[in-house]
Amino acid sequence: RSERQFRQTSDLWSGFVQGTYALTEQLRVTAGVRYNHENKSGKRDLAILAGPTNLTPINIVRAVWGAVRVVEHSISGEFTENVTTPMANIQYDLTPELMAYASYAKGAKAGGFDIRSNSLPTTPGFPGAFQFRPEKADNYEVGLKYKSRNLSFAINYYNTKYKDLQTSTFDGGIGFNVDNASAAKVSGVEAEGRVALGDHVLLSGSVGYLDFKYTDYLRGQCPFGQAPNVQPGNFCDYSGTRATLAPKWTGNLAADFDYPMGDNLQIALNVNADFSSRYQTSANVLDSSTFQKGYTKIGARLSLGTIDDGWQIALVGRN
Repeated sequence: RSERQFRQTSDLWSGFVQGTYALTEQLRVTAGVRYNHENKSGKRDLAILAGPTNLTPINIVRAVWGAVRVVEHSISGEFTENVTTPMANIQYDLTPELMAYASYAKGAKAGGFDIRSNSLPTTPGFPGAFQFRPEKADNYEVGLKYKSRNLSFAINYYNTKYKDLQTSTFDGGIGFNVDNASAAKVSGVEAEGRVALGDHVLLSGSVGYLDFKYTDYLRGQCPFGQAPNVQPGNFCDYSGTRATLAPKWTGNLAADFDYPMGDNLQIALNVNADFSSRYQTSANVLDSSTFQKGYTKIGARLSLGTIDDGWQIALVGRN
């Protein structure tokens, strides 16, 4: 068997400041910054052990594990990260009900150590992983928000660029390596709204368009049957391809109706639908055989209860 031990310690100090200044009654500016200082250390040991009834020499046992890229090793390391993430936002009231805004924010996900890799980064032929760097993103967004007594809606456009994406990549044996394998660009449009038709009917809905593509991904896992096109390491180049689990279109529609019955009872009905365009379902490989087709899920809920929510009984259905 292979026996693994892993230990990681982390000390993190963080501070932030944020403030809003009203330039006029209609114009506001918000700015802030966060600073993170983190010390992190890690140690991973992997041993190949022969069982108590095993008669095969240990070097043969290690060679068998090596055939699936599991190599006995010990590795340790430590690092210090100093990350500064600023943000800025400007809001302008076009009317008392309509606001326009624009924002910028930088984000980061801390680096760390790979628990599950089965070999050293220096292993010839099939290098493993240990330490990975922080993942960083720059996000820009503009939008409109409207709210009145019976109507509200919001629409926004966003554009996010990721650097040093922390990606899990198949090692060609029985394991996965975590490292900074790619960069990506994400952009899209989101819209949502609600409208009240009188006192008892509420209609709501949202729709989102997402464009999520890898801009630099030279260490992707190759699908079964596809020859590697990046050497060394037997990887596939996914640059310019759409990411997994990222449908182009998503959204929902709903209608809510409630009506009082007597002094203390209320009947309520909700009908809803969620939809998604097709997307790739595999978490680690861009395989053309793993697509989920577009779908719509429809649901409904009929309930009877007290107006003050003291009790309620409901019939719920969903396909």
